[in-house]
Amino acid sequence: RTSARDVQHMARGEYFYKMSKTSAAIWGARIARGLATPDDERTAAEALDTPAHTAAVVGKHMEHGGGPAIVFAVNVPHAVHLAEAFNAAGVRAAAVWEYSKKAGKCAHREASVKAALSGQLEVLVNVDLLTEGFDWRPCAKAHIVRPTQSLGLYLQQVGRALRTNPGKREAIILDHAGNARRHGLPDDDRVWTLE
Repeated sequence: RTSARDVQHMARGEYFYKMSKTSAAIWGARIARGLATPDDERTAAEALDTPAHTAAVVGKHMEHGGGPAIVFAVNVPHAVHLAEAFNAAGVRAAAVWEYSKKAGKCAHREASVKAALSGQLEVLVNVDLLTEGFDWRPCAKAHIVRPTQSLGLYLQQVGRALRTNPGKREAIILDHAGNARRHGLPDDDRVWTLE
């Protein structure tokens, strides 16, 4: 069992930083109601890969001070559109993804990740790549732009911004896809069972 008290205790012990519970609630609520299922890639991409929604993601990033961020996109075209929008706004960004038959290989993946880790990129937009085990300590923002029915996946995505780093005071989680409404906030009390 993990509780909000456990999360708060870990934050006090500097295992990770406090979260600013910020959500792009208007977009997330609209998207959550419009999806057949949150994991339906085609429907999610149609709802989220629009110029207006992409501009809102970039706008929220800028509104909250910019800085190192991981963005979780629905699919490769969505990730590419988001990275292009960040770059057009003057924010150095790259889209990266895991190999798949549909998307092919991301030839610049290793170079882009290294550029982010060295501070040459501010935003990494990814598709199913940086969800687990990726440690970019300066990252202080997670833009969740990919709906999911999986609580575990949602918590893993949020966790990418919760790593400690000298000078880092907080992590900002921006939910653009309605996952917080679906799963609750990351520090909500939860009962975990094997059933």
